[in-house]
Amino acid sequence: MEEGQGQDDRNEQYEEEMTKIYTEEEKEQINSLLELCFRDGIMPAGLDVGVAEVTDEIARFDLNEEFSNQNVEWLIKHAVTVQFLNDAAVLSNSLKKKLVRIYENAWYDSGLLDEGITRGRYQSEGKNLCSFVSSQTSVIEWMLHKESDVIVLEGKEYRVAFLPWMTFLEMREFKDTTPKIFWVRCPRVPLQLMSTLQNAIEKTFGAAVKNYPTEQDDEEPELGSVRFDLKIQAKERVRPRLVVGIPNQGDYYFKVLSASTPWCEQCKTFYHKETDECCPVKAEAEFDPFAPEGEKPTPPKPPFSGFVPLGETPPVAGFRRFPRRGEKKNRWRNQSGREERGNQGQRFKDNNSEGSTSGNRKGNGGGGHRLRRIKEKSKTTTSRDLRKGKSYEEEGTEEEDGMEGTSLMEEQAAGVLAKGRIQGQKRGEVSSSQGKRWIPVGQGDRAYNDLHRDQGGGMMGMAGVIPTLGQEDANIPKIFVPIILANSTHGILVMANLLANGAMELPTAYAEEALTESVIMSKVKKLVPACLSLRLISTLRVGVDTTQDCLGNRVRMYYVFLDDRMTNTIKKHLETLDKGWFPLSILSSPLNDGLDSILFKGYFSARTIAKWLFHSAHRKVLFSESFVDTLLLPWEEGTGGSEGIRRRKKGETDIEDESRIHDTHGPGVANAS
Repeated sequence: MEEGQGQDDRNEQYEEEMTKIYTEEEKEQINSLLELCFRDGIMPAGLDVGVAEVTDEIARFDLNEEFSNQNVEWLIKHAVTVQFLNDAAVLSNSLKKKLVRIYENAWYDSGLLDEGITRGRYQSEGKNLCSFVSSQTSVIEWMLHKESDVIVLEGKEYRVAFLPWMTFLEMREFKDTTPKIFWVRCPRVPLQLMSTLQNAIEKTFGAAVKNYPTEQDDEEPELGSVRFDLKIQAKERVRPRLVVGIPNQGDYYFKVLSASTPWCEQCKTFYHKETDECCPVKAEAEFDPFAPEGEKPTPPKPPFSGFVPLGETPPVAGFRRFPRRGEKKNRWRNQSGREERGNQGQRFKDNNSEGSTSGNRKGNGGGGHRLRRIKEKSKTTTSRDLRKGKSYEEEGTEEEDGMEGTSLMEEQAAGVLAKGRIQGQKRGEVSSSQGKRWIPVGQGDRAYNDLHRDQGGGMMGMAGVIPTLGQEDANIPKIFVPIILANSTHGILVMANLLANGAMELPTAYAEEALTESVIMSKVKKLVPACLSLRLISTLRVGVDTTQDCLGNRVRMYYVFLDDRMTNTIKKHLETLDKGWFPLSILSSPLNDGLDSILFKGYFSARTIAKWLFHSAHRKVLFSESFVDTLLLPWEEGTGGSEGIRRRKKGETDIEDESRIHDTHGPGVANAS
């Protein structure tokens, strides 16, 4: 009973202290103390302005309501909130303080303020707000009456606005409701509509506050994705597609990415989030391999983008810069049931009878869709066409009857993936192309070593035989494939370009000259954004592989491994340039899912790289635990130079060999940017 009575007494005392009312004399005394506090920095002490409470975990002090109101009233009269607009919002805090002090300097110079009066108190309130306290109410009244002003500092104009002083709650509500920028981005802008795009954006969505450079490299302009910052009001008007009508030609469909477009942090791609069931990374982690095929969720496809001639209906999804013509060609079927055209059938039949190729066999099981695609190509397609460097965008996609809206890349991926599944179900069989069995991730190198030893082969890590080039291969296409690696919390990642349909594409170039270090870095500089700093991984020499393209022609691959100096700023910038990442571990086995959605040169996939790596000495280095330590080695700052190459320091016994990348001091790296 006594304990309950004591609690009631404490509650009454708390209520009395919290609702205490000050007399006019006490209010004047509080105002004088507040002026000393904010003007001279002398904090009031010994005042009965609240109730204190100390518990085991925290100490709490509740302000008296009357004192809190008195404090707010004084600040409203003697303080102002300054808002920095446009370019002024991104200034440093010291420059913002200079902008506010300019007014004080003018008042002191004009004699409006006595030199004995202490300067006002400045406090930053975030990115574009600050509070300014002055002991002279006339100063605050003048600023509020002014409302806004333009200040010239170091020859540049900055706009500011003066608002009544705000409490914590008012400032939070102001920041939540303050208009922000709403960005939109249009990938793959064609040259014909470069001069039209901004007008189309502003007329349909709203005025552009800022537009970003259309080129990734000022020295070598190449139109790509274009970004615009719009006012926040444009959010309700932005649509996922923008159609521009071209007189007497047709319509061009732009895919419009915006701040509202879903973005997946795991896949580094648009149109879904990492929490969605359709996320490939999430689905891969949760997918039951014994579940019926078809139950595996797939992410939504991006809307169609590309040109549609007059009178034609646009596809639902995919990218098609130049569509095929509508007429159909005569077809016939051979004994195997495959569609042929003209004497192309005999040509492909002869090619298939010559024996299987490394990674591009179109025999039994899988690859049927791709083969039908190949047979629609012109007879004049030769290895010279490969050297022209046609990209996926330049070749476009061609719709097959009954498969409208399906791109060539999607059919290629589906065909190779089907072949991989069949091989996965028959893992006991020996591959017809290599005489060895593919080992999926999970069985490890031991299973491969046992199989390789039983067949009389060498130990794991020995490189496979590289076919030499004869005189008849003088014109063989030589493709340079830089594999750019970056270390992250999710493991080692490989950089690639994001395509419109959610797939990825590795940067490539043709290599007709010797791949010395300077040549490699010169080629890479033209393939990647200028913000990247790269260095050659000299423990990994240039990987060489001779394979065949989709027409059976021999192609020479040169794989070069580079380390990327990644920061959060560079990462965010790359996301605006349609750059994405996939894990290096996906290349550890040709049976891994997702390889066919990573392309290069339009008709090769990452499965080609995985097949080469499986029998290459590079495998031991790339997938070892110590490889991460190689990427973590410190970067050596060089002399810079016009080419931006940072070279590693050479020892006294180093012999300069421009014919290959090597290192005489163990796991070193050659720096370059």
